[in-house]
Amino acid sequence: RFSLCTSGSASDSEADYRCRAGEVLIGRLSPPECECFGKDCTPLSPLGAPMVSTEGACAAYYRHAASRGEPGRAST
Repeated sequence: RFSLCTSGSASDSEADYRCRAGEVLIGRLSPPECECFGKDCTPLSPLGAPMVSTEGACAAYYRHAASRGEPGRAST
């Protein structure tokens, strides 16, 4: 009924594989502990659901990092 989507580059699928959104969603991992957070995964280029939604854990951490004094993160 549904076909597999095989489009996209190897680097895209590699980054998606490294995204640990599932672990963030169940509380096993905080967003800054994910190796993609703030690098490959940003609100402008999200890899997982927690960064897509403005109410997602990763997006909230990213947006408020400046107020926590964390360098290297931009507020959007």
